[in-house]
Amino acid sequence: MFAGAVGSGAATEFSAFLRMYRELPNIDAILLNPRGERVPEEAAAQYAVASALARYASDTNFDRICQYLNRMPTEFRVLCVRDATIREPSVRLTAGYVKWAVENHHALA
Repeated sequence: MFAGAVGSGAATEFSAFLRMYRELPNIDAILLNPRGERVPEEAAAQYAVASALARYASDTNFDRICQYLNRMPTEFRVLCVRDATIREPSVRLTAGYVKWAVENHHALA
């Protein structure tokens, strides 16, 4: 149906996006249960989650975000923290950020 409306290339990309989107964990669920919520296995989904967490980051929830990030590959942890601190500099004052920065000092250089 999509292929008829937008062409087969765009329809294939859209179908792949929908498949990935349906697999993503809920950001609110991550913030409520950072140690128990599932971490996606696909890099594209990890990128999406890291970006969403950076967007939602604040000084009141960053400790929980760091708990979840500790279960993700380093490149996505760095991406999220970098984007979060640019958007919301106050997260640098949280215990979660300080602990993350000490544990990941090699990635900050």
